[in-house]
Formats: sequence, structure tokens, C-alpha cells
Amino acid sequence: MSVHELFTPEEVSKILKISTRTLADWRMDKKGPGHINMNGGAGAVRYPEDKLTEWQQAEFDRSFK
Repeated sequence: MSVHELFTPEEVSKILKISTRTLADWRMDKKGPGHINMNGGAGAVRYPEDKLTEWQQAEFDRSFK
């Protein structure tokens, strides 16, 4: 397993140019980039760099089909 940088919701919202509220809504709706809940769901949400990159590529590819 390789180690990837973990981004906070605030960092991801800046990268994607969306609000943290939209990002939270996507998590609740099981949309958007893959994320992990630290401490078994009781802790902070983080977005692994590889999952964010995969999601961005899939969105890019989908928009040009």
C-alpha cells in the first residue's frame, strides 16, 4: 500500500472551487470524491490524493463523452 497525502474538506473545496457545504452534501449522497472518516467515523473527514485525482479524471472524461 502506498501512502498518499490526505486533504481536508476545506482544501478539497478550494481545489474544486465549491463550498464545503456542497462537499458535505455530496458525502451524504455518496457522490463526489472518495473520502475516509478518521477514527472509525467519529473523527475528521479526509480525502486521499489518489481518490481525488481519480474522481477528477472520471468527471473530466464524463464531461467529454
